[in-house]
Amino acid sequence: MVLYSDIIALLVEYKIKMPEQKIVQNLKDAKHFAHNRYPVVLKVLSKDIVHKSDRGVVALGVADGKMLERKYRQIMKNAGKAKLEGVLVQRMIDKGVEVIVGSKTDPQFGPTVLFGLGGIFVEIMKDYSLRIAPIKEKDGLEMMGELKSHQILDGARGQKGINKKALSQLLVNVSKMVSHYEIPQLDLNPVVCTPKSCTVVDARILGVEEIKHRRNKNNH
Repeated sequence: MVLYSDIIALLVEYKIKMPEQKIVQNLKDAKHFAHNRYPVVLKVLSKDIVHKSDRGVVALGVADGKMLERKYRQIMKNAGKAKLEGVLVQRMIDKGVEVIVGSKTDPQFGPTVLFGLGGIFVEIMKDYSLRIAPIKEKDGLEMMGELKSHQILDGARGQKGINKKALSQLLVNVSKMVSHYEIPQLDLNPVVCTPKSCTVVDARILGVEEIKHRRNKNNH
């Protein structure tokens, strides 16, 4: 596990869209950032806590200052003695189709990009598409079409379809990032896609300490 601030910096570098968010160290800063941004999500960030929801260190749908104060204190209590990076205050985004974008470095082929719908579609139904990185926009569109559940992306049961161009561009940007930095493992989950955009709500990347060193070296 790595610092979430490093992950954010890496995604921003590759123009990968995330919600408005800030890592804070105290309740006062949390309330200041959340002002005029409600509803928000609170997440304790710690290398010691892998499964945040199971530990009770995530608060969704925080609607106002009083609720934020109550939820902030509760998640900090649930965090116990874990060593913290801080608390992520994240603006909640519109509901949409949840997808997963991932990557692993194959010993033979190098970095690969995985795409699938969220939930049971990837975990149980094994419904996903895979490509060797880097990819082009047409590859991203082909990956969407290869899913058994691809009709959901087009808008099933009266729902509006997602912005496929935005999703394809996200896949392209991720493929460039994992190719350039040779990231061992990447998990963007969920990525929420709507008719307007695709936004990474949560991210996990392995090997960012080494990546951070290389980024700093390249910038000097």
